[in-house]
Amino acid sequence: MGFKVGGHLPTAGMALPGFVELSEDSTQRALVATLGAGVDVNILAGYQFSENVMLNVDIGYLSGFKGGFYRYEDVVRSGTFNRIDINFKGTFFSISPNLVIKANEKEGKMRPFARMGLHMGSGVVKATTTIDIFEGKRVDEYAGGWAVGWIGGMGLSKQINDQLSATLELTVKTITTRPKQRKNLENFTGVPIEDTISYKKELQRDSPKTDQLTFPIPFSSIGLTAGIQYKLGK
Repeated sequence: MGFKVGGHLPTAGMALPGFVELSEDSTQRALVATLGAGVDVNILAGYQFSENVMLNVDIGYLSGFKGGFYRYEDVVRSGTFNRIDINFKGTFFSISPNLVIKANEKEGKMRPFARMGLHMGSGVVKATTTIDIFEGKRVDEYAGGWAVGWIGGMGLSKQINDQLSATLELTVKTITTRPKQRKNLENFTGVPIEDTISYKKELQRDSPKTDQLTFPIPFSSIGLTAGIQYKLGK
């Protein structure tokens, strides 16, 4: 059994559809990002097949850092441009079965190890919109969608006693989700919009207006994780 906590930074992201910066001179720039940056907390359990091979299952929760972009649009069709700021924050729940290979243990020495496995989970993104001429804000939640990716890492472990060890690991996670729905949690008027947007892989001519094409949201990251592991039994 064990506990790990670490900080993660984004790896190379992708353009997020719908998230486009628009300047006053009408220049557009697609937002290229991944929401995998943040603080990642994991609990884990595993089974040791031999002195060098172990199967782990990590259960993790990522609390992402805030990101954002802006748009200048003629909100009230008055001929003047108003600034719209959109901030977003992602969270991600994951389950990661992985195989751990450890080097032979040498007394008093740090012990290298490597891991590789599946990274499965679902993310939630909250987007908060403010407009400079309006009071209040709009909050939308993008949720649903289960995805499968990869996790890998290399690190060092130090035996503290017969059953307790400390670890330090560089971890890479690669995963991209697709939301299934968008729900309005708060609106400028103070009354949330009741209609929920459903995201589909394809649309038909007679699809309702609340159906829209889904899009990718990456949660890939690279991070440094520190942990404590406790070995049950002898």
